[in-house]
Amino acid sequence: MELISFRFLYLYILIYKHIIGEIMAETKLTTVKLLKNVYSKFKGLSFESDITLQKLVNRAVDKYIEDSEFRSEINEYTLLEASGSQF
Repeated sequence: MELISFRFLYLYILIYKHIIGEIMAETKLTTVKLLKNVYSKFKGLSFESDITLQKLVNRAVDKYIEDSEFRSEINEYTLLEASGSQF
């Protein structure tokens, strides 16, 4: 019985490592700096919905790539410049 459970555990670990490896191969780990006040406002709003920063970034980047109107709107957005921000 113990040998069967060990084999099952070993197989489970191999499958888990394969799945995680596939997911990690499709992602890029990066670091971004966010303005504190902007991030604080986002955190407050994110509690009201099912959105995470990761979901927002992936969706916004995809939309930026696919939607030229959205890309223009983002490129022309200047409200953050009033704070002297480089962002």
